[in-house]
Amino acid sequence: MRSHSAITSPDYHHFKSIPWCAAHLEEKGDTLIDVAPGRLSKRNLEDYLFSRTFNTKDTIPAFLAIYDLPPPNTTSSTPSSSSSLLRVLVSLSETLCGFPSTVHGGIVATILDEVTGMFFPINKQRGALPNTPFMTASLLTTFIRPVPGPGTFLCRARIDRIEGRKVFVVGTIEDEAGTVLAKGDALFVAIREKL
Repeated sequence: MRSHSAITSPDYHHFKSIPWCAAHLEEKGDTLIDVAPGRLSKRNLEDYLFSRTFNTKDTIPAFLAIYDLPPPNTTSSTPSSSSSLLRVLVSLSETLCGFPSTVHGGIVATILDEVTGMFFPINKQRGALPNTPFMTASLLTTFIRPVPGPGTFLCRARIDRIEGRKVFVVGTIEDEAGTVLAKGDALFVAIREKL
């Protein structure tokens, strides 16, 4: 399944032109291919970093989400109805390098934070998570190998577990061969409503 916004997106066409990325876009199964939520401009400057600052041909020229959805017979009130697996295709330009031909570690951590946080909009929409804000409480980033820049990568994320207001998510950045270059262990916490 592809959303209309994904198909008309330049990001979709960018990845469709790269054979190994096109293979991910053409996989059969219960998936939703969509524009990454952070790429959409919002009125209150939310997501400005990814919707404007990093949404250029000189920074992150393309960024697309592939959500693995639960079977359609699950109800929105069960934990299994949540989308708990995610793939993200991302292209990074050489301007994000901190060392020659190597993406800056802070950018790597920022991408892992963005990718692991992408579960919340879709799961709130499906009724699998409460419609309250979630914020990153911690992100342990492990740099396994240098992330070469420029380059195109596959990020994977999965919800590890949910404990009350806490959602634990694991994310990775991989090259086209599937080699894990960086890993992020993230904890997101639902923000309590003000009394």
